[in-house]
Order: sequence, then structure tokens, then C-alpha cells
Amino acid sequence: MRDQPDDPPDGIVGEPPDAAYGPSAAALLRAVAGHFARVGDDFVDAFYRGLALDEQPARILGSLEAESLQALKRRQAAHLQYLVAPDTRREDLLVRAEAIGRAHALVGVGGSMLMRSQALYRGLIAALGSKAGMDADRRYRLSRIIEQRLQDDIQGQAEAAERVLADYWRSLSRPYAHPATPWADASSEELEVLGALPGIRAALLLRLNQDGVLTVERSAGPQAREISEVMLSPSTSVVIDPATPRGQGLVALAWRSREAQSTPNYGTDPRLQFWNSQASRLRVQSTFALPVLDESGHVVACVYLYGAWPSQFEAPWMREFGRGLQRRWEQT
Repeated sequence: MRDQPDDPPDGIVGEPPDAAYGPSAAALLRAVAGHFARVGDDFVDAFYRGLALDEQPARILGSLEAESLQALKRRQAAHLQYLVAPDTRREDLLVRAEAIGRAHALVGVGGSMLMRSQALYRGLIAALGSKAGMDADRRYRLSRIIEQRLQDDIQGQAEAAERVLADYWRSLSRPYAHPATPWADASSEELEVLGALPGIRAALLLRLNQDGVLTVERSAGPQAREISEVMLSPSTSVVIDPATPRGQGLVALAWRSREAQSTPNYGTDPRLQFWNSQASRLRVQSTFALPVLDESGHVVACVYLYGAWPSQFEAPWMREFGRGLQRRWEQT
């Protein structure tokens, strides 16, 4: 009699989560790898067709250029293949999930995308089992492996998204600068916090000078220097006059309307046509202009945020953040 039973040949029933990445799981995934490769594109197409039925994701996908949308689909297909790759390690999957979760939170499609992907993966597994000629037992074992990996992926994305939102809301709940703090110091500290938030390329504070030019008073963020150079150049600076192309930008519009303005796609927005060509070089996808009003309701400054992702400032939670940010600056 043997001291202990043989390990299940390709199952993980009753084993810890890491078993979904162990030798038994790898052997079963290797046996169906070719089937996964063949149906990957079909899965991604179905995934995005489903997203198009959801208002918020549909709006975001609609703001993308054809090339950007195809690149997004390729990344999704690559992630699918990585999820089911025999040699994938749990710790590496969680690193990827972190990056994807941050991006999804910033573009505002996290929850619906996660739920839809889970349902589609389950359907994919069922179809694969049938096409691969698997018996019921092996299909069940495969489903357990994928389910555990999918759960790790979804949990990693969800936790990353929660951290992104927490970072943004925490920036609004910080103590205000002491009333005696000079404006230059208080505004600089506020901008440094904004410039360090996830997905922010730059945060600029602009004031209107006597010549009608909106000039950068100070800035922060990884691309702040390059973006400030564009905004300070006499040939590409923003002016308040709506009769000129340089007066059509979001900052000028926010200043004149006294209302927040945003664009889901910096490179294609006709209002930003004068600066569209700068988007790729500056690695900017979206922007958010927030006017700062004094007690009389007059605009005294404008906070301008540059985002790394398309539609970064369009989600309902981001809009609420923007309103909170305006109130904070008006009280600083």
C-alpha cells in the first residue's frame, strides 16, 4: 500500500490558489493551448461588442481612433493568452492586473468590464471543452484552473482600481494650508499633490495677464516641463480672445464660461486643433480645465490637468472629483 495517494493528474480540486499555476495545471493548459490561441480573437471581438452596449464604455470606445481601438484589442487578446499560458506565475499575473486595474479605473469602465470578462471567460471555457473533445472531468478541472486565475486577475484589478480612487479622494481631504501661508507656497503644494496622482501627466495653474494671454504660473507632474514650454511659447500659448484659433482651447473656454471643460481625446478634439499635433509628443490623451472663482464669481485662475489615458476625465466619479477640486482651490 502506498503512503499517500497520487496527485490528481491535471486538477486542482481541494488545492490552494497557487495550484492553478502549478505543474498539474500547466500540463492541462498546455494540452489546450492551441484551442485558446484560435479562439482568442473571437473572445476579444465578443468582449468589445458587449462593452458597446454599456453607455459609459461605449462613449469611451467611441472616443478612440481606429488605430487606438485596435491596439486596445491587441492588448486584451495578449492578456487573455497570458492568463491561460501554462507558465504564467501568480505574482506576475497580479503585477499585470495592477496596471490594467489602474487604467480601467481612470477611464471609468472598471466594474462593467470585469463582470463581462468573467462571464465571457466562463463561456469560452465551455466552448473550448467541447471543441477540444474533453470529457466532463477534464472540463471541470480546466474550469477550476481558469476560474482561480480569473479570480486573481479580477481581484487584482479591483484592488488597484480602489487604490486609484482612494488616492484621488485623499488628495481632496488633506488639511488646507494655514491661512498665513503665501499663495505661491500653498498653490505649489496643491499642484505637487495633483501632479503625483495616478494617470496625471501634468497639472498647471494658469492666470490671465494684462495682454489677454493665459500664462502658466506654476506646474507639476512628470510632463510638466514639456507641456509648460508649449503653453509659454508665444506661438502656441493660449489667449482669451475667442476670435483666434489660440482662443478656442479648453482653458480659454473654461475661463469665459466659468464652467469645467474636458476632452476625451486631446489629439482629435476640434476645439484643440491648434495643439492637436502636440498630443503624441507630450504623451497626453485627455485634459480637464477647472476654473477657480473668487467670492464675487469672477474667474481668477484655472487648473488644467493633462491625462495619460483617453476619456480619463469623463467618468462620473472623476466629474465629482473635479467639482471637489474646484471647491478646494476656491478655499485655498
